Amino acid sequence: MPQHRTAQRPAGLTADVCTVQVDPDGLKFETTAEVPILESVIEQDRALRSLDLGLAISRPNYHIYLAGASGTGKRSQLRAVLEKIAPTRPVPPDWVYVHNFEDSDSPRAVSLPPGKGTRFKKDLESVLEQLREEMPKAFHDRAHQELLQRAVYQGNMASTEAFRHLRKEAESVGFEISAGGDGELMTRPIVDGEALDEAGVLALTDEQRQAIDTAREQLEPLFTDFVQVNRGIERDTQQLLEKYTEELAGQVAKKPFGKVRRRYGKAGPKLRQFLTALQKDFVDHLGRFLPDDDDDDDMDRRGPDPFRAFRVKVVVDNAKTEGAPVIFETHPTFYRMFGRIERRVEQGIYFTDHTMIRGGTLAQANGGYLVCHAADLFQLPGVWENLKSTVRNRETAIEDLGESAGLLPTSGLKPEPIPIDLKLILIGSNTLYHLAYRTDDDFRKIFQVKADFDDEIRRTADSIDKYVRFIATAAKNNGCRSLDRPSVAAVIEHGSRLVESQRKLTLRFNDISNVLVEANYHAGLEGAELIGLSHIQTAIRERQARSSLIADKMHEDLLDEQLLLRSSGDEIGVINGLAVLSVGEHDFGRPFRVTARCFAGQEGIVNIEREVGMSGDIHDKGVHILAGFLGHRFAQRKPLSLTATVTFEQSYGAVDGDSASSTWLYALLSALSGLPIDQGIGVTGSVNQLGEIQPVGGVNHKIEGFFRFCEARGLNGDQGVMIPWQNVQHLMLSGDVRAAIDAGKFHVWPVRSIDEGISILTRTSAGEPDDSGAYPAGTVMAAVAQRLEQLRAHLDTPKKGS
Repeated sequence: MPQHRTAQRPAGLTADVCTVQVDPDGLKFETTAEVPILESVIEQDRALRSLDLGLAISRPNYHIYLAGASGTGKRSQLRAVLEKIAPTRPVPPDWVYVHNFEDSDSPRAVSLPPGKGTRFKKDLESVLEQLREEMPKAFHDRAHQELLQRAVYQGNMASTEAFRHLRKEAESVGFEISAGGDGELMTRPIVDGEALDEAGVLALTDEQRQAIDTAREQLEPLFTDFVQVNRGIERDTQQLLEKYTEELAGQVAKKPFGKVRRRYGKAGPKLRQFLTALQKDFVDHLGRFLPDDDDDDDMDRRGPDPFRAFRVKVVVDNAKTEGAPVIFETHPTFYRMFGRIERRVEQGIYFTDHTMIRGGTLAQANGGYLVCHAADLFQLPGVWENLKSTVRNRETAIEDLGESAGLLPTSGLKPEPIPIDLKLILIGSNTLYHLAYRTDDDFRKIFQVKADFDDEIRRTADSIDKYVRFIATAAKNNGCRSLDRPSVAAVIEHGSRLVESQRKLTLRFNDISNVLVEANYHAGLEGAELIGLSHIQTAIRERQARSSLIADKMHEDLLDEQLLLRSSGDEIGVINGLAVLSVGEHDFGRPFRVTARCFAGQEGIVNIEREVGMSGDIHDKGVHILAGFLGHRFAQRKPLSLTATVTFEQSYGAVDGDSASSTWLYALLSALSGLPIDQGIGVTGSVNQLGEIQPVGGVNHKIEGFFRFCEARGLNGDQGVMIPWQNVQHLMLSGDVRAAIDAGKFHVWPVRSIDEGISILTRTSAGEPDDSGAYPAGTVMAAVAQRLEQLRAHLDTPKKGS
């Protein structure tokens, strides 16, 4: 075998390239107390333009979805915008429910000018109390009683006259009529001028009794006429009494009802119709206002309120509202959103009426803005479907959840829906938006405006200036101490690290605010007047430590050799791959052992994870790309004839992603060439079929995870990590890694191709093919080609006896 051509390992990146820092001396302040407050969010012009558009257009379906990562200031910015807009909009009307005289199970919804709902309720209560007080007095007034007695007297006189006429007519046919003590009419025949009793009739002859019976037949029509006349007299008397009482009731009601009509004359026809019906109901049911003297507990009896027609239920009261209402609904359950109808149990019987209607958030936000979190709406039972119906029909109905869903038919109140005109604003993630957009036609129609909040910005002089102002504002708003210049520079550096970019800053302001709050705590422990650099560093370190228990346990397993990983030496077909694991809010990198073995066969590259169902689609794609690379490099004239297995050793969970595809290819090339790989180097990066290294995510965590492993085992000056060259701009390495790089104890090598990477790993030149496709002797690729030819020849050799 020819001598290998040794390749000079290139110098790694310098420490200053592995991060980007702000020079504290370049900041034009001593402490953040001197920095102007930031009035708005940073660099969200796209989202704010969309928000302004959605708020300005009042057409149906121009509702707004605020999308973006948590902590990017969506809610606070929306609140600031609405606080400016809402006071300039008109105050919406109040809404009340009143009794429906045509159908008591369907209360009427009535709108009133802002602040008039509660006043109208009190005015009707005042009318009721006035009627309950004045009506009995007027009814028992001497003049009214004399009027009633006169009517009764006239009726009695008419009845007496009718009775006198009956007696006269009866005498003409031979009978005497008298009234018994109980008012029953009694008849006696008259014979020879004398009225006979029963004994006298029995003493008569048969002919005389027969004559009496014949005469009695003439008496029956007289009785019938008398009864009809008497009933007419009673009816006329009763009607006269009712007329007098109704006239009295009209006189009593005229003043209080007139006052209410004048006060609410412009409230609309529905209110006028209600007041007219209420006054008529008062006159028609005066018995409620004239309690029986013998029933002292009549007004306190249990059961439905006899005066419920006078009761007003205010469901929307805008008396104290300035401009359009703005409601942030944090718990949008069905009944909180749409209202409910309560019931009262008395003696085992359910009672409900319009006074037990409770309005929901939709009614409260009517004429204004309702803000909810999308995830809550989609998760809580019945809310989303009913909300879509409400927005589509532009009215909100108050009903039971079971009835709304069509699952539980109920009987009872069905209040008239309230027309609504509001701007619905949902706050949620982009993932949830795209899911709803793809699967729900109504969602696409309703939310015509998407305001997309970015979670990062380009790092420029202007954005850094605004970032400083944000830091100063956040410190003030959270009651923190002011920061000095080095601490502000450290926060800015942390903002770049959170997005893993030297060219960008995070806009997830909650994360920055949390660091400030915790740094303020550590400054307080020391009794410091300002938040200094050490306090920021401590806060960041402690935040990581609180969530790193599992990461520390895994690191202990590495040190205890529970995982077969090496940080020095050389080995064929074995390489240290790097991965990022997430546990809650904590992301950390750790090395994994990747092995490859090659032997004669025609199965190609076998991904062991795929064979056992532990790999994802993207991971499988990355493995197939390896076959494309090998075929392009070594099978232009003859087919590949090999079987190769690759796997993550000691991996017991699902595997996905292609960030280790270059790592697998390096292991294969080592196994085929027989050249060992330096075990002090960790590798990350995906690869395409052309052998070009492609960028990956989590590069900082991967480097720091491998550095921690090597540091614990002992740094020897040759260890380091190979990364895609495109990821250099993403480097925001921690101070201890940068210090080791600066001291030459650890290295970071950016690579552009598989050839460049395999040369670093094996310290052997990869080799460039000549015009015939052959590689120079002693290179990695020449050794690979030679091994593949041997495998192919082995398969082509005829077996004995064939």
